Amino acid sequence: IFILFVFWHSFSSIFSVSIFLLWGWCVKFYYTTSDLSSINYVTTGGQATNKYLVEKYGRNGYRNIYGPTETTVIVTQWEYNPGDIIPDRIPIGRPLANVCTYIVDNNRLCGFNIAGELLIGCDGISPGYVNNKELTEKHFIKNPFGKGKLYRSGDLCRMLPDGNIEYISRIDKQVKIRGFRIE
Repeated sequence: IFILFVFWHSFSSIFSVSIFLLWGWCVKFYYTTSDLSSINYVTTGGQATNKYLVEKYGRNGYRNIYGPTETTVIVTQWEYNPGDIIPDRIPIGRPLANVCTYIVDNNRLCGFNIAGELLIGCDGISPGYVNNKELTEKHFIKNPFGKGKLYRSGDLCRMLPDGNIEYISRIDKQVKIRGFRIE
C-alpha cells in the first residue's frame, strides 16, 4: 500500500505540474491567437507584457499596471494610446498620484538608465508580515529620502529618460509559481 501511495503521489504531482504547464500554454495560446475584437481597452498586470500584445489589443488603448501585494497592489502604470510609439520592452510605468518610488543601488539614488532596486512608498503600504519580524525589518524600511516608510520590492528596475520605470529582473532568487512567491 505504501509503494502504491508513493507511486500515486509522484504520479499526481507530475500530473498536476503537467496540467499547470498545459493550462499556461492554453491561456497564452488563446490570448495570442484569438481575435477578441469586442474588447475596447485592455489592462494587464501581475506578469510582464510584450509589444505583440500591445499591438494586437491596444487599438483603443492599453494599460500595463504593476504593484506588489505589500503596497496594496497597484503603484505604477504605463499607458498606451493609439498612435503612440510602442517600446520593445513594455515598462511598468510611472507612479500613481499617492505613490513615491525610488531606484537605489547600495542606498544611493540611481540616475536615468542605471539599474537598482525599486523602493515604494505609499498610503497603502502594509505594516509588515504577520508573525515574521525578521522579514518585515528586511523589506519595510524607514524612508531615508522623506517621511514614512518604504517597501523594498526586490525588483531590479531602471528609470527611463521619459520618467517610466522598466522592470529588468529580480535581485534575489524569488520565483512565482501559480501566483505564489517562492523564496
